[in-house]
Amino acid sequence: MSNRRAKKNRTRAENWAIHNRTQEYIQMGYPTAQAQAIAFRQYKEGELEIPKTEQDKDTIKKHDAMRTARTTNAIYLIYQMARKVFDSQQQIEPPKQQD
Repeated sequence: MSNRRAKKNRTRAENWAIHNRTQEYIQMGYPTAQAQAIAFRQYKEGELEIPKTEQDKDTIKKHDAMRTARTTNAIYLIYQMARKVFDSQQQIEPPKQQD
């Protein structure tokens, strides 16, 4: 996990720990809102165990570059599908002749 801060000034590791604890309580049968409240209370009071893993800057850059590449690829695939739909609609409708 990186040291970059996430929502509400929490690290990714802290968010990960809160998320996992919330999922544990949901699996135990607690409603989602209550599970989140319990996990956040435990985080505030220091009862939550936060993993002490560090990533170097090169690993973070590689991870971010891979995420960007995947996002770009997904956008391109959506564009291709939309283009196919548009082209197929153009073939179905005959061109209108102007008088």
